[in-house]
Amino acid sequence: MISDESFASAIRANVALLRLSGVVSYKNGNIRRTNSQNVLGAIAYGCLFAYAFLYTYEFALHTVYLDTWTESFAMILSLVGGQTRFTLVLLFRGRFQRLLRICEELWTSLNASEKRCVRDYVKATRRLTYYYLFGCAFTILFYAVASLFMGRHDGSSNATNTRTLPYVCPVQVHRTPYYEIMYALQLSSMINVGLTCAAADTLGPVLILTVCGHFKVLGSRISSLGVHRRDRSYRESTCSTSAESLEMMHRGVSRNCARSDLEACVHYHQTILEYVEEGRFCYNKY
Repeated sequence: MISDESFASAIRANVALLRLSGVVSYKNGNIRRTNSQNVLGAIAYGCLFAYAFLYTYEFALHTVYLDTWTESFAMILSLVGGQTRFTLVLLFRGRFQRLLRICEELWTSLNASEKRCVRDYVKATRRLTYYYLFGCAFTILFYAVASLFMGRHDGSSNATNTRTLPYVCPVQVHRTPYYEIMYALQLSSMINVGLTCAAADTLGPVLILTVCGHFKVLGSRISSLGVHRRDRSYRESTCSTSAESLEMMHRGVSRNCARSDLEACVHYHQTILEYVEEGRFCYNKY
């Protein structure tokens, strides 16, 4: 369950993808490691590895057929690329979880207007995620529907066409009762592959634009400190002598408030720098 007051509420789609791929596990708004997370990660990696291996084998086996060669080569590029990025995410899963924890810590220190500022930056990644998911869904649906209407000529029998599966299969089930089972298995596993690639490919933009939003908030806080200081200096220079005693009483309070605001700003900046240092290693590898 994700609370509306947590940072995860601003990136619900990305959090759902990360949970399904086994990268993070949210429980009551907290990031933690669970056994189900490891199981989901193993399933996601297994599906990616299986399809990458099968299409590589198909590519090497049917190099003389141009249509099969080009289709296998295109699938290899997308699958191997997605598997590589997801492997890096799994290898540095602890660091990415640490970055998300820092995001939650930064989020709790923001007021309502500052949260809206960060949300405005995150909206771009939300649109990117939805666009990515739409592309994956359209491609998977196209393959699934096209395989139902496209047949393959079978010269060894009187039948002119045999049923085909959407994706490459290591066993021949076209003329067996297991065709429907394999069709459903391929469709569900390829959906898992699409969601996994979307989770791995959109994680970087989410983290980068999030820190951009926090730097925008930091700049606004520093500017507000300067404005408050100028206003206080102006009031001190224009106050009358009869009100000097009252001004002295409020001056100490205002200085304490300014000191606390400055300390909060420094702590906020230090947390952002910690986030940047933690993410620099991940971004270089990613």
